[in-house]
Amino acid sequence: MSLVKLEVRDFVAVVTMDNPPVNSQPMEFMQELTEVFDSLNDREDVRVAILTGAGKMFSAGADLKQRPDFSIPGTRARRNRIVREVANSIMDNAKPTIAAVNGPALGAGLGLAISCDIIVASDRASFGLPEVDVGLMGGGKHAARVFPHSLVRRMMLTGYRVPAKRPIAAA
Repeated sequence: MSLVKLEVRDFVAVVTMDNPPVNSQPMEFMQELTEVFDSLNDREDVRVAILTGAGKMFSAGADLKQRPDFSIPGTRARRNRIVREVANSIMDNAKPTIAAVNGPALGAGLGLAISCDIIVASDRASFGLPEVDVGLMGGGKHAARVFPHSLVRRMMLTGYRVPAKRPIAAA
């Protein structure tokens, strides 16, 4: 079953993350999303890409139910490389990429949104780094490229979510 849907029409590629209920990101999802974005580079029928999430969530980030066994040597490095590659495949895409954030973009989901060239957020969107509650750190490095330092630290240390309606300076 495909966790990523691709539809191309009128030179626009719509890439939809479709892993109900929260569009979490297991390893096969990240590999599939990387392959989709890599393929867009070579398509003459695509001039722009839009990344969005199915349902009410952009992406809740890492799939905590399918965490790999980090006691096996090399597992952490292999997983981190796959996570980096999905972000790189979006950032390195030759076509402008728009994140259509239709709901919460959390952790690694925030990382995906920030990897896009432009972010357009609905009123239901929010951005956060809730990893403090589960002992991970997903989108912090990417968030630091876009959000002010003190806001990123607040997000990382408290799990604070920035609502799309609130200007970043006021967050």
